[in-house]
Amino acid sequence: MASGIDKILAAIIKNGVPAASAFKGPVLVSSAGLLKALDKTPSIVSVIGEFGYKLKAIASPRANPNDETLKATLLDLYGKSGAGRIVDPIAYSEREKRTAVIVAPSLTLIGESVPGVVFEALNESMVLSGLLPRFMVIEAKGRRSALQEAPAVSPDAGLTQRLADLCAQCLALNQSNNVSVVAADDEAKAKFREFGAWVDHQINTHSSEIHRELWNRAHLKALKLASLCAVGINMHDPVFTINETMWATNLIVGQTTALLSKFEAGDIGQEAGNETKQLRKVRAVIREYVKAEVGKYEKCGCTFEMHRAHHFTHKYLHSRLANLPMFK
Repeated sequence: MASGIDKILAAIIKNGVPAASAFKGPVLVSSAGLLKALDKTPSIVSVIGEFGYKLKAIASPRANPNDETLKATLLDLYGKSGAGRIVDPIAYSEREKRTAVIVAPSLTLIGESVPGVVFEALNESMVLSGLLPRFMVIEAKGRRSALQEAPAVSPDAGLTQRLADLCAQCLALNQSNNVSVVAADDEAKAKFREFGAWVDHQINTHSSEIHRELWNRAHLKALKLASLCAVGINMHDPVFTINETMWATNLIVGQTTALLSKFEAGDIGQEAGNETKQLRKVRAVIREYVKAEVGKYEKCGCTFEMHRAHHFTHKYLHSRLANLPMFK
């Protein structure tokens, strides 16, 4: 993603919009640096390589004050991009670090990392703090493709022109501290009302705080995605339809469900020796045994009489648990 964005941005700059370079945001180092960048350009995209390690630093119980402040800033900025929203000025003792009022800042973070590092960095406290639900976590599971020996050196001319026009429009809006409000047609509005009610049901019928928090921002994330599509289709009069609505809601439901399944399977966070995860998994396999068909685990020495009395063998537990990472 990083190299593709760099190539597209270089083509846009060459196409007559040199100011578009300002849309490339900084590497996340500190809250002060991030706010300073947004003060200068309120719409930025930061591409962060090896993002899993940054997540580890931010989410660690022993995170340093700088990372704690950065996390608080990221949480606050998420809801500030709408019309009429502002980020209050920050006063530092050093004059050059001070910021003015930032109107409707739009910060987009794209994090690239290998799955193992990301899922090891994630934990329940990151969910409960609201940080993880603000992200879309998408795992690429496709087959490795063959080497492309003659990749495109520059992006398609039509794509470059459309993105150059979009950058020019965004620059004009930023300079006047203005926003473009995205509309929805009646069918899209009805579907989003239905989706909102469904999300409310997911939240209200689960006692697990993990479920509740991960679904908490699903409606808003889908709205943002559908709106982004509408801007790509018509930047001057953006209106999303049922097509953009279905794409956005299906994508959010898919990635949220996949993330929940990772939590339920114990594949999130530090695995080996984690007693909380061990206990949760032991309970889960016992629950599966009780609900299973009689005779399903006879090979583990669990007879009909044992199953009826909810008795099981050590061999059953060993066969279900021994090879899991948390029991190594």
